Amino acid sequence: MYLPKFKQKAGGKIEGTLTDPNTGLLYTGPFVRDYKGNYFKGSKITRNSKPLTYNEPEKPETKFVNQAVYPTDKEIQKGKMKRYFAKDNRNGKIIELTKDNYLAENKKDKLYIDTVKLDWELKEEKDTVKGYSNLNSKVKNENTLKELEKEMPGISLTVKNNTEQFTNLNKLSTRIIQENLAAEPGVFVFQGTDIPYSGPYHIHPILGPMVGNNHTSTFHKKLEYIKK
Repeated sequence: MYLPKFKQKAGGKIEGTLTDPNTGLLYTGPFVRDYKGNYFKGSKITRNSKPLTYNEPEKPETKFVNQAVYPTDKEIQKGKMKRYFAKDNRNGKIIELTKDNYLAENKKDKLYIDTVKLDWELKEEKDTVKGYSNLNSKVKNENTLKELEKEMPGISLTVKNNTEQFTNLNKLSTRIIQENLAAEPGVFVFQGTDIPYSGPYHIHPILGPMVGNNHTSTFHKKLEYIKK
């Protein structure tokens, strides 16, 4: 075997690992790579070069943790919002997801993960014409959870702990959004990740800290404090 020097590269950093196909053991010695992406022992490719097996690096899975979800201003005015949940059937853990992460979980198509979405009432409805009140939000939501228990057992216990975060949401207009703030390194990470963030941010009274100087109607990522 002969390859000109420009078609082979010795050493360098690789993301994965190399193993000897004959022994299955990890290889940490000198290596060379050809233009097709094949790896060999040594510092150059010859007719006697021994091949190596390249192993792709393991990709860390997204943390299966509960995410802080709050209604938008539009949903508050409408009096209803969508909520999304996932259950790991291996251990029975149920978490709440944002819409984007809910869609991402569905795309993974993992057999041990179940997902569900539901309509969540935010305000009490009254029938002033007939002179009586319809079922208020709390009762409607409880009925919704009872039905979903058949599909995802344990969900009522999970959602029960999050009910109070939607109390008095119609008073949003009286709350203040803190804007034009600057985040120092070591304070925030992007929500649901370990990726650090520093730079301009603002604090929404319901949604919490978010990227950007000002709160707008366009999408901008949420932040969460680094736990120390």
